[in-house]
Amino acid sequence: MRIGIITSRTARPIIETILSRERLPEDVEIVVLDLPVPAVGVIEAKSLARIALRAFGETLSGLDLVILPGLSPGRPEDFTEAAGVPAVKGPRDPGRLPHAIRLIARGVLAPGGSSSYEEEAGSPPSLKLSFEEAFRIGSTRVPLRGPPLLVATELSASIPLEDLPSRTAEAVSEGADLILVGASNKMSADEILRRYRIVREESGMPVLCETGSPANVSRLAEAGCEGFTLSAGAFTRILQAGLRGLEGFTWVVGDRQVSSLARASMLARRRGVSKLILDPVVGLPLIDFSSTVERYRSVQAIMRPTLFSAANALGEMSADPHGAQLLLASLAAELGASVYLVVEDGWALRHSTAEARHAVDLVAAASSEGRTPRSPWSRLLVVRQEHRPPGSPVPLEGAEIVGRLDPIMEESFFVVGVDHGRGLIIVEYRDREGVRRWAGRDPRSLMRAVLRSVRVSREHAGYLGFELYNAWLALRTGKTYLQDEPVIVLPWEAER
Repeated sequence: MRIGIITSRTARPIIETILSRERLPEDVEIVVLDLPVPAVGVIEAKSLARIALRAFGETLSGLDLVILPGLSPGRPEDFTEAAGVPAVKGPRDPGRLPHAIRLIARGVLAPGGSSSYEEEAGSPPSLKLSFEEAFRIGSTRVPLRGPPLLVATELSASIPLEDLPSRTAEAVSEGADLILVGASNKMSADEILRRYRIVREESGMPVLCETGSPANVSRLAEAGCEGFTLSAGAFTRILQAGLRGLEGFTWVVGDRQVSSLARASMLARRRGVSKLILDPVVGLPLIDFSSTVERYRSVQAIMRPTLFSAANALGEMSADPHGAQLLLASLAAELGASVYLVVEDGWALRHSTAEARHAVDLVAAASSEGRTPRSPWSRLLVVRQEHRPPGSPVPLEGAEIVGRLDPIMEESFFVVGVDHGRGLIIVEYRDREGVRRWAGRDPRSLMRAVLRSVRVSREHAGYLGFELYNAWLALRTGKTYLQDEPVIVLPWEAER
């Protein structure tokens, strides 16, 4: 099988270095098609086909398949129509090219089916896990023991009412299976009910409400709330209050004492409450984190689904949560938890749902194959990567080594800002004639628009491009952008 890899002339040495490091299938011949362009990732698939036909017409026609750059716009089918050669879209990370070639050789990545590496290999494979269903919340199946784990997202009581619709939509789009409406002790039933209705309408999925008051439970139950999250003590008081019609609701009951959870489970059985999820409580780091394992091991004997709240640990650590999510999800699965809970609360924990979704999917896929969660499709390697980067395509020999150079001061200047609320980068240009502004999401398009409108020196244009990239990086990572300051400071580079 002859496979062509479309790349640029400058990137060819990098591609060849990556391919030389790993043993590829013996029946595969790789042909690197280095097009005479500086960068192929920004060229549409149809345009790539036209350039490739001019540069490698005969070679191109002799290929069985072409791998397009993962970042190139357009569909592989567009390339096929224009060039007459079947095509698939490769990985965004060139380091994963060997894995993409193996998938092609096995027929997993192929035209007409999964023709994009990121769609096929960028997510875990289809799960082969079978599990015993404890009950259902709406149409959502709750396993008696995980994995797989359901992802539950609690929308914190600290989220302003006006932000609830957008935060709910965000949680749903990022993969939540269940939504919990958080509440504070001071909230009335009317306030909780108002938040519940917003979330229920926006999500269209089962919604549980946090409350420990029997009066609030009655109001929320009448309004249609599917279930409640509360302490074991509050749950016991509600059952003892003799409220009727509670049998069909879902109850998430938490307590650090396994004996209290066992007592709550026994009372639930007497009252005919079958939809019960126990939360033995994940301990806080350096306080009682190690006791978490003992509690979860002990509660398994009660034979109820359990909830594992990652928020308890994540909220107490001043560290990026990407890797911690996978570690905690692995622990949750090993302890047989059924539901993995995250809380969308402060800015540092924003998008916890997306991280949790990917983490539990990795864990479930690994469990189904009886291995650890080290996977080529992980998206949780945000700053680092598994493979060492290849050398520069530009040789160092003869290069002028540049030290620190101070900028040439000009009368006109740029001010760059980031609007995280609207997801926009803003550029302001000031000179003697006044002020002009541009806004957008794509830094390259912004750069082109600005530089086609104003005349600045080459040095000033280069500075704008550098700052636009920093602004884009800050926007994507949710970091504060300060002009002329680094967006990411690594631990081994930080001042001590």
